[in-house]
Amino acid sequence: MSNLHIASDLANNNLYSDVTPKDLEWTLASGSSTETQTFYLATEKGHFAFVQMIHSNIGYFFFFFNLNIEWIHYYKELVAIHLIL
Repeated sequence: MSNLHIASDLANNNLYSDVTPKDLEWTLASGSSTETQTFYLATEKGHFAFVQMIHSNIGYFFFFFNLNIEWIHYYKELVAIHLIL
């Protein structure tokens, strides 16, 4: 299957990059749309976290914003903290 690829193979060991202001812009399409931005964090001690922002609109009248945060760390056992705002 030539259309199926492993993402890490395509990255050529460049698994992360610097965030530029252009990366943080919302499209804010007219009509009905949903956009997400997710930021992943990893520490040298093996902790992992992500922050996900979701913006959606239905027509011109209803706007929604959701913020999801998850922090995962290991201290003798797996502990995960989920926060949904």
